[in-house]
Amino acid sequence: MKRIIVLSVLAIPAFSFALRAQIPLAEELVVVSNERGVNSEELEFSPVFYKDGIVFISTRHESLLFDVKDKNIGGKNIMSIYRAWRNAEGFLDSPQPFADELLFRLHAGPVTFDRTASTIFFTRNESQELAPDGYKKLQVYAAERNGEVWGNIQKLSFNDVNYNFCHPTISPDEDVIFISSDVPGGYGGMDLYAVFRTNGKWSQMINLGDKVNTPGNEVFPYISADKTLYFSSDGHGGFGNFDIFYTTQTPSTEEWRTPVNLGPPFNSPADDFGFIVDRDNKNGYFSSDREGGFGGDDIYKFYIENQASSPIAGAGKNPDGLVVMDENGNPLSGALVSAINFRDIPLSDSEGEVVTLRPGDEEDRFVLDVHAGSIGETAETGPDGKAGLTLRRGNYVIKVVRKGYLPQFAVITPETDLDKLHFTLQKAVDCISLKGRVLHEELFTPVSGAIVKITDVDTKETITIYADAKGYYEYCIDCNRTYSVYAEKNNVASAPGIVSTKGVPCNEANGEIELPLYLRGAPVYAGMVIRLPNIYFNFDDASLRPDAYRDLDEVVGLLNRFTGMKLELASHTDSRGSKAYNLDLSRRRSKSVLKYITNKGIASDRLKPVGYGESQIRNRCVDGVACTEAEHQYNRRTEIKILEMGVSPEGIVPVADVAPPSVVPVKDASIREREEKGKGGQATDAPSDPTPPVAIADGSKMKDEFSKRGNYAVIAGTFANHDYAVRRATLLMDKGFLEASIVKQERNGLFAVYVQTLDSWSEASSLVKKLDKHQIHAYVMKW
Repeated sequence: MKRIIVLSVLAIPAFSFALRAQIPLAEELVVVSNERGVNSEELEFSPVFYKDGIVFISTRHESLLFDVKDKNIGGKNIMSIYRAWRNAEGFLDSPQPFADELLFRLHAGPVTFDRTASTIFFTRNESQELAPDGYKKLQVYAAERNGEVWGNIQKLSFNDVNYNFCHPTISPDEDVIFISSDVPGGYGGMDLYAVFRTNGKWSQMINLGDKVNTPGNEVFPYISADKTLYFSSDGHGGFGNFDIFYTTQTPSTEEWRTPVNLGPPFNSPADDFGFIVDRDNKNGYFSSDREGGFGGDDIYKFYIENQASSPIAGAGKNPDGLVVMDENGNPLSGALVSAINFRDIPLSDSEGEVVTLRPGDEEDRFVLDVHAGSIGETAETGPDGKAGLTLRRGNYVIKVVRKGYLPQFAVITPETDLDKLHFTLQKAVDCISLKGRVLHEELFTPVSGAIVKITDVDTKETITIYADAKGYYEYCIDCNRTYSVYAEKNNVASAPGIVSTKGVPCNEANGEIELPLYLRGAPVYAGMVIRLPNIYFNFDDASLRPDAYRDLDEVVGLLNRFTGMKLELASHTDSRGSKAYNLDLSRRRSKSVLKYITNKGIASDRLKPVGYGESQIRNRCVDGVACTEAEHQYNRRTEIKILEMGVSPEGIVPVADVAPPSVVPVKDASIREREEKGKGGQATDAPSDPTPPVAIADGSKMKDEFSKRGNYAVIAGTFANHDYAVRRATLLMDKGFLEASIVKQERNGLFAVYVQTLDSWSEASSLVKKLDKHQIHAYVMKW
């Protein structure tokens, strides 16, 4: 029974695990580390959230007055209630006694607080009467806060001095306290009970039943904001001595379901207990005596990165019917199946990991995903040809690739029947591998889901494929052919590149052709709102946690890349609590974000911190409306809004600011150099036919633009109507003149169709004669 009162815990370095449907959190990355600022050689365990830090239990002692040893726990000091504040860097400072008036010469703790932290419920030894076995049993007490002092200490009415009542946790509606007790009539040693408050009094105590309680011990309950009950048990089996479990109630019968073991990283071969998680199911703490710690029980912190909660595509169904087959209709194993959301926007690509903006629930709203490369919609087919994917809401392209086969693609929407997705892969024979990457020019960030069109210059047949989440594309093109290749996304297209397989040994294994493609414009734009999912605060807490730094570092990187960008830093609360309190809290939180970013060297005049409080509720959960915790969570958020893009030194143009084709800026020399190698980038309307896009330049700068390519320009007509100019340029490209471009002349506003610029008059004249054979009239202009 002594283990119920105290369990040992040790520390290990930070580590990560994939959480697989073990607690009611999304299957994401769980990061666990020892809370080194509070742990010692003594026992530290059972933390609870309290304002800007935590309250927990420890056997350390601060004065000789409370230097009381207990032989029942190895001669350690009595357990007392401590508090640790979070410092400016987001880490917990050295702990101090929580409140002098709650220090006793008896064991005290664990504790729990009501929602406003005005009442504390705590475990303490009975101070007067001994039980028949000679021990002073554990009882549950309450105290009320008056200013900064705790008083009116009362033992709750359900206690009995002959038995243990301990480890209280109070429900979100504050009408139920869950405790552990060895009162007779249970199923084993210590059982879990619910104690109900009726007319302001704690009275009815109900055992949670034989699905929860065992012949062993069930202790340290914690009821979360979403009404999931966590606890520790040595009677349900698992990984060690005491393991952490969770259970929920069946809505119709209110019966508690069979508990689920949390598994690693929460459970170990040692004792694991005292689990708590915040209202957003994103961060929390637990206690353990696992190897690697400081002393006995240690406190561990954890957080879940990039929790995903958006509905999947296809009316809430996984593509379970997706099957990949070979040409003979047999299931094909080893095929890589990936799903690319068309609205995903990669921001950076480092160490094999893409940082991506995921589409939000409204236009111009996105969610930052700092682990898009390690967690995502990618799976490999098994022997049955199936691959399990989890898709978020939106429109996707499904890409299926396998070495030695031609890739296959399918565009799906929320209306697509995902049960009938069958892919038949054809063997890649008599072809050469064409590979490349679609990137934003200058920033060199990948363009996810870009359309790549491969057009046979002679037959005009076009193959349409898609770049993956990291911008890579690949296809096996026929031998002895010449192709024009370009990429397009959101009405912005690259200049075409030319690849030829003529004279190349016709075997995929003999080599490959690489062709990068560059799109003009930046991936972000003014008016875009980005939610930062890893920035969250504990109740009544405005200090940043270290878990938030990764998201904010990406914001700093964005500001450094776009030196003219200005941002609004917005913090929002849910509707619970007073409007004045929520407004003040959100303002303090937005200022914490401001402080972090300015400490990284960003000028404060580029940032506007705003606390909105509960003024921008995004659902029905306004004052007076009963809502679930998940609905309230939807309103608690930290966002950035791009107020201005400004003018960046690199001259980068945001995608949303790209002008219509008639006024697209002239490309600089570095881009022209890429174009001459088939790698350039140019904004244009995406054509509806297979013809590559036509580049258009401003006539005021055309001399500087074209004279650098040659002294003689071949022009195939001038037109007052832009559509006619496009038709002429398209005809030229159909005939194989792939450098065709349109220039709006400054002197008369007409659109001139430039075929090519050359170094000599003879070369230009020869080109005019060649065009004449195609019945296209042209002339030469000397710069």
